[in-house]
Amino acid sequence: MTDVRILAHESEIIRLWGQSYRPSRESSSPILPPELWYVGNDWRPTIREPSWPDTGKIPVLTIPEYLLADLKPAGRPRKR
Repeated sequence: MTDVRILAHESEIIRLWGQSYRPSRESSSPILPPELWYVGNDWRPTIREPSWPDTGKIPVLTIPEYLLADLKPAGRPRKR
């Protein structure tokens, strides 16, 4: 049963991100719609035990600032 609770916890992380992240476009909307299934307001994630293997966790991924500095804005280039 613990595996199911951990799966629910990781699914909630993905759902919350997908419903709150908005691409930086004027007409953007969240990636996931608001009417998705969720675990419920009274649900609490399982506390990780020290003896559990270090697998199945969602890693925190970041992009270094020096890579972001060279990015061009999204979308089509403006006509000149």
